[in-house]
Amino acid sequence: MGMTKHKPVPLVIFGVPFHNVSFEETLDWMAARVREGRPVNVATANLDFVTQAWNDPELQRLLIDADLVLADGFPIVKLSPFFGPPLKDRVTGSDLTPMLAERAAHEGFKIYGLGSADGVAKTAMEILKARHPDLKVAGTYSPPFTPLLEMDHRAILQRLERTQPDILFVALGAPKQDKFISMHVRGWNVPVSIGVGGSLDFITGEQSALRLGCRSYNWSGFGECASVLHGYFPVI
Repeated sequence: MGMTKHKPVPLVIFGVPFHNVSFEETLDWMAARVREGRPVNVATANLDFVTQAWNDPELQRLLIDADLVLADGFPIVKLSPFFGPPLKDRVTGSDLTPMLAERAAHEGFKIYGLGSADGVAKTAMEILKARHPDLKVAGTYSPPFTPLLEMDHRAILQRLERTQPDILFVALGAPKQDKFISMHVRGWNVPVSIGVGGSLDFITGEQSALRLGCRSYNWSGFGECASVLHGYFPVI
């Protein structure tokens, strides 16, 4: 049985399970979940995310329970051989989002953009639609910025129920987006939900291209490593 039918075995790094997948395997797995129709949640986690989980039992539990946890960072991949079989690749949310939109266009899946600043999700979906004319955009919504428990969850769920997306991009920032997905994934009818952080902002150009350039040279790892060092040496 291939990976499209089963969740891959996780590699636990600093208490967080990361699944050993490539971009292509991730896309195949997500497409299979859409066709299957059973809601799953996907988390993209880097070292900063891991350090947050050390001090947030709720976050650590939802990562353990997530259907797929992707290594969204170069340091996680480099550290993986110290914990078991090395991870195949880092699967970043900012790269995966447009790739998943392209796959959705080919497969006929409907996508939905939730979060980011007002208008960003709408513009991002329009850009993706322009790149892939066959892409079906179910809708977008940028809710007012409020703490998780003060959000109008009912209004969001009603929008999703009305539009019936196959893939939901949640850009509420971590870990808020992941906690939001975890709260609702077993109750809604969205086959695949993924927290994408600032990925929609990257698509629209709202966030500087500098980070994208740094990531291509693996420089983003220095920031992540600094976060971990700060956890060990908080006075620095």
